[in-house]
Amino acid sequence: MSDAQDASKDPPAGGSGGEAEPRPQQTPPPDQPAGAAAPAADPWPETPQRTSGGSMFPAIVLLTLCAAAVIAILSLGGGEQQPDALTPEQVAQHLRDAERLLQEEHNPSEALLFLERAITAEPDNVHANVLIGAALISIGQSKESLVYLDHAAKLAPDDLSVLRHRAIALQDLQRWEEARPVWQRVLELVTERGGDPSSAHLQLATNFMFKGELTQAVDHLQAYLALQPNNAVAHQMHSDALGGLGRTADSIAAMESVVALVPNHIPTLHGLQTKRINYQGFTPVLELHASRAKDPAAAPVEHYLYARLLARVPGKLDEGRAEYEAALTGDPTLYWALEGLAQLDLRAQQPERARERLLHAIELASEGERQDPFLAGQVRLAAAERALGSYDAALERLRPLLEQPNYAFTAAVEYLGCLLDGGQTDKALEFAKAQNAGRPADAREAILLALVHRARGEPDAQREVLQAALDRQPKATGWLFELALLDLEQGRWDSARDRFATLLEPHPKDQPIVPFLAFWAGYAAAPTQPETARERWTRGRKRARVWPDAFWVDACGRALGEVEPEDLAASADLEGEGERNNGPFVEAFARERAGDVEGAKQYYEQVLANARHGGHEWPANLARARLEALGD
Repeated sequence: MSDAQDASKDPPAGGSGGEAEPRPQQTPPPDQPAGAAAPAADPWPETPQRTSGGSMFPAIVLLTLCAAAVIAILSLGGGEQQPDALTPEQVAQHLRDAERLLQEEHNPSEALLFLERAITAEPDNVHANVLIGAALISIGQSKESLVYLDHAAKLAPDDLSVLRHRAIALQDLQRWEEARPVWQRVLELVTERGGDPSSAHLQLATNFMFKGELTQAVDHLQAYLALQPNNAVAHQMHSDALGGLGRTADSIAAMESVVALVPNHIPTLHGLQTKRINYQGFTPVLELHASRAKDPAAAPVEHYLYARLLARVPGKLDEGRAEYEAALTGDPTLYWALEGLAQLDLRAQQPERARERLLHAIELASEGERQDPFLAGQVRLAAAERALGSYDAALERLRPLLEQPNYAFTAAVEYLGCLLDGGQTDKALEFAKAQNAGRPADAREAILLALVHRARGEPDAQREVLQAALDRQPKATGWLFELALLDLEQGRWDSARDRFATLLEPHPKDQPIVPFLAFWAGYAAAPTQPETARERWTRGRKRARVWPDAFWVDACGRALGEVEPEDLAASADLEGEGERNNGPFVEAFARERAGDVEGAKQYYEQVLANARHGGHEWPANLARARLEALGD
């Protein structure tokens, strides 16, 4: 796995190469009977940290919708445990006990004890089958839940509770086509019975979005929002779907509806800023925020949002720092500005200063009871401690985060990095295997094993892991990309060229491509297809020269001979410590292409001198191969 491709990010899809958009998260209201007062939607969203399989809508939101639907369907009750030989009255009491444990105490394991006794006494009790299905779903056993829910469906095919739970279980198993008609039947029955169909519309919208059927998703979202206009998540989904249909102005307007609901919610403002960049381009958005920040009456958040953009522009880091400081002068409690300054410190290889800022930021997040900023700050603080070589402290900080759903994967990547940086490759392998245990359907954890095998110098094992991940997720282009890079390392040039050609197939030749992909695709083509290489680098050069693309835009230019070494070095400063070998490698490659063999050797040797992980850190193996090819 290339260190150049940050393991904490989703594998690079071969699409627009735009920013990942932070998405709010919110539980939708349950279906209600006609005439019931709709509950006030709480618009305050949390921020999921990763998306699922390249889809537009985050997996964590779907899980929230499903979990919320399960709990909302259950009624409340109470009672005491009865002996095993159950009368009908005792069965009813056991079901009330199970409902209480599921609803109030969130204890499905104990609820299952009551439910097993009840269903043994009355195997055809529809309510018992639904409850045991709900309990199994809540502990991640959706497949097993269908045994009971399918049985309940035979007994009561039009029972709304049965239908909803079956649909939840099917979606949880990603059996979208099977879940859809079940939700459609829920919608029909709720409408016929005079209930509130909003939740069914939202679930169907989710289903259509995951399948990429955006027109149908928009129809259901608009129906939902007509009934529940204050749900920030639904507006976010609506914005995503409209954007996917090319309705740029409507997509931004929908995102502005989210901001109107949560005007001071920073992750939502991030999302709007990102969407504008993706649809309007970076420079117009930078100019928009510059004009707002220069207003003498500008709020601190305006300085923060402008600083966030300046931090991505080569040569503008000092201005970015000044804007972050202005934001903190106006609002000393603005956690996000402190975090932004700490990120600049880490990129400037000042981890001690970053650590001090992050400790303060975490204190602010803790005082404000803001769970997501607190947890995100802990991950970044661990990164600072790792950069300082305080591996034990970083590992201790990360361990609790491994149990946090939104942060577990990012924390696991950082945890693994600490073990590898500390030379504990055996422990790293053990940890990566443990993270993969029981997750055969989630290929993302395979990145951990691939990283370990790279550090241990085990390319064949690395290839096996990546190929298995690709087999499980054939549409996840990141695995294909990593295999192409591994092909380059092992000298399998024909295979690498074929893989890169496959990755570039979806992109029209007159359009820019992600510069990271463009550089390596050109590198693969250069020995035998020089014109193809130039065409790919030229397309990479067309992307905006802003972080995280700035360095790779200049790398493509350096390969073309259009960027000077000092300019490449300046943009390499934006890469940060974790990417420090990219600059020397690109410079070595450019000098080799220009015929400066001795200069190329010096830079390739610099890559090897910098390489960690037993000398296998990306792109050290490539540098080693080039030195061997160039000889003495």
